[in-house]
Amino acid sequence: MIYLLIYCLNALVYLLPLLTFLPFHISLLNKISIYIIILGNIFIMVYCIGNIGVVFLLLSVSLFLSFLDTHRLRNVCLFFASYMFCVFWDNLFTVLWNILGFPITDILRQNTALYITYTVLYTLLLFLLSKLLVWGIHKIIIPKNYAVIPKEVWGAIFINLLICLIIFVFNIVVGERIGYNKNIIVFNCILFGFYMMVSTISILNSIKTYIVKSDMQSKQDAYDTLQKYTQQIETMYSDIRSFKHDYLNIMASMSGFIEEGDMSGLTQYFSKSIVPLSSQINKSNYKLNQLMNIKISEIKSIISAKITYAHEIGVEVNVEIIDPIYTIPMGTLDLARVLGIFLDNAIEGALETDTPTISFAMINNIGSVTIIILNNYIKHNIPYYDLKKISISTKGKNRGIGLHNAENILSKYPNIVHDTEMKDHEFIQRLEIFK
Repeated sequence: MIYLLIYCLNALVYLLPLLTFLPFHISLLNKISIYIIILGNIFIMVYCIGNIGVVFLLLSVSLFLSFLDTHRLRNVCLFFASYMFCVFWDNLFTVLWNILGFPITDILRQNTALYITYTVLYTLLLFLLSKLLVWGIHKIIIPKNYAVIPKEVWGAIFINLLICLIIFVFNIVVGERIGYNKNIIVFNCILFGFYMMVSTISILNSIKTYIVKSDMQSKQDAYDTLQKYTQQIETMYSDIRSFKHDYLNIMASMSGFIEEGDMSGLTQYFSKSIVPLSSQINKSNYKLNQLMNIKISEIKSIISAKITYAHEIGVEVNVEIIDPIYTIPMGTLDLARVLGIFLDNAIEGALETDTPTISFAMINNIGSVTIIILNNYIKHNIPYYDLKKISISTKGKNRGIGLHNAENILSKYPNIVHDTEMKDHEFIQRLEIFK
């Protein structure tokens, strides 16, 4: 019974750091499943095949984690990292107890109660150190959900961790064969600590470099969008000057009818020429005036650029922004990227129909900001969940990256609810950004 308690505690040792390292919530059922897998592997190692069973432990838990969500490579990498952290802490903690004059082999053989105390203390400190390590990494370098890290970087991390694990497992198996002693444990502690330090620094530097590069690209995209917005303002100014010139010509043409007393001709001319022109001007100005309620220049510029482009290529655009919007509780560049992706997809989807139409609305509620983008579309029988995957798109091969990137960006914000609806040939994207 005592040994069963020790094995259960040892299984907890592997589970707690893993739960700390993973960036998403795991259901109670999945936690129990992982715990049972770890405990089963511990029994196999103790009673059947020895420390070589570490290989089966790594494979079985990695296989289970790969099915928890779509980020399989990330989950496996974080499990490898948590396991190596356990191994390093195990060796370091053992060295500390040896320094205090309590060799771990003697504790297990002579005093079971002391060994249980050792295991409980080891587990609690491991959990606290894991929390501290993960908090430090997220605080300094990496966002908590790792969403900005692409698969290519995770692949490099996986190879690095796999090499590290091979060294660890080889050392553990050989150590079991020749017998653990104080010198071997100290050597393991130095080896694991040095390799983990070098690997961690290398991995974190790679991720930091990628994040900096990604931020620079985002800022460049925002600058390019602002430049387009500035060009549109200049174009509008030129249009106004042109309209002033046309206005004089219109007045001159109308004066001819008035001088000749041709009221029926003036009425006909006014109905056919002036009214449609006035309606078109008012309609265009109404759209632009609505955008003036957005007081965030980066967001206003990206929306203006997309709406103007849609209008120029023949898409009917409806805009509704009634109340002024000064702040939105989301990163400005992230929101600009997401809106750019959604509007591009809306325009492309609408263009496939006979009467391309998109609608954009931004509503300033008391506790949130609601953004709605609607477009008519042709059904392609592709579920929206599949559209969020890389390389799956209604627009052909080598496409489909946009929605996947948008989902990764939105997953960083727990205060955002993203809802998608596809009905009656209408595709609706709705963002609820809570304040």
